[in-house]
Amino acid sequence: MRVLIVHRKTQPNGIASFVKEQAMTIKKVGCEIDFFPIEGKGILGYVKSILELKKHLASHHFDIIHGHFLWSILVCIFQRRVKKIGSFHGSDLNMKSLRIIAKIFVYPFLDECIVVNEKMATVLGGKSVSIVPCGVDIELFKPEKFIIDTDRGKLKTNAKNILFSSSFNINVKNHRLAEKALKLLSARMPVNLIELAGFSREEVCNLMNRVDLVLLTSLWEGSPQVIKEAMACNCPIVSTDVGDVKWLFGDLEGHFITNQDPKDCAHKILCALDYGKRTNGRDRLIKLGLDSETIAKRILAIYKRVINNSSKPKLTN
Repeated sequence: MRVLIVHRKTQPNGIASFVKEQAMTIKKVGCEIDFFPIEGKGILGYVKSILELKKHLASHHFDIIHGHFLWSILVCIFQRRVKKIGSFHGSDLNMKSLRIIAKIFVYPFLDECIVVNEKMATVLGGKSVSIVPCGVDIELFKPEKFIIDTDRGKLKTNAKNILFSSSFNINVKNHRLAEKALKLLSARMPVNLIELAGFSREEVCNLMNRVDLVLLTSLWEGSPQVIKEAMACNCPIVSTDVGDVKWLFGDLEGHFITNQDPKDCAHKILCALDYGKRTNGRDRLIKLGLDSETIAKRILAIYKRVINNSSKPKLTN
């Protein structure tokens, strides 16, 4: 089986890390994988990509094309040569205008649709949708400290180290809430907030094993990868109730849900710091079947079902 992954070309690595890691694990469990990056910007860029994809498919054989995120999936549906699968990851369904485009102009033309949480399935109508969150490489993300110090001097020995979920300048990540909450705590203890930007995957794992907690204050998410990776490292976590976070946490100790009030966020951070030890997040992650290999096998089963022209499931998780 040969699959073409259609994705938006990102900087600096050219592809979102979780999309690439998922594709490489699918390859590992029994599938040929190629990539088709969409490089253009704006409407003209996507129109050009539609034509380029058609040309590419005319000269190369694929059994499946698998688009990731709304606009890349939209590029896929303009061809009829190959079966089409689309994966929505969260940010591509949160705005009303995007939901309308997805529901009316994209979803009906897919052979299979994958979303990462139940809320997103409901947005698309709740039928003929597979719920498959992205998995975590548990061989990389595990509760072990690296021998080599790779934190680039970001950790401070005289403060509580908190790893923020992303770059400070991404609005949806809501750095302002984190900033306000930590300001409330600053009179009680020194706190060091580390921006998760520019680190290698190994460095991210290293940080998650060394910080006191991971903090996610997003306004919305799909199935936040940083939460699952922190769980795989048994790191205490504070998160807003976004995406599938509440389901991921279950009733685990050391995992705290905050609202958008800085006082509540500060309180939950204190609770996580007072917890003062590593969690059992990794065990829950594995129990939920969210390791990358298990997820890859589920997606491979979807590929086979689509190729064999089997009917779509009403709703699978």
